[in-house]
Amino acid sequence: MPARVGSEAFDDRLRDPLELRRLVAELIEAHASEHARIATDIHDRVIQSMTATSLSLAQLKHHVDDPKELEILGRLDKSVRASIEELRALMTSLHVGARSPLEVTVLEALDGPVTHPK
Repeated sequence: MPARVGSEAFDDRLRDPLELRRLVAELIEAHASEHARIATDIHDRVIQSMTATSLSLAQLKHHVDDPKELEILGRLDKSVRASIEELRALMTSLHVGARSPLEVTVLEALDGPVTHPK
């Protein structure tokens, strides 16, 4: 099998405990930044749009007299609001302070038991 260019240098970097910790810290920071970006996108795009939909449904209810149609609008609004709450829960799980199981495993392998940031 042909030697891969640069793989020995990378392997040497991984053998250095300080360099390995630095690389892991960079990986964890990138992971946290991506989670924060996703949470922001969910809030700024999807939740805002769904909230506008819910408000539109509420306005539409004022122009409908048929009880069956009002019931349908109510169910739609309830579904939209439930979806908003699910998205908010997802945003919480993406919060920067939460460590993923992989991060905990890697950090424990390097340094011992990990405490979650507050």
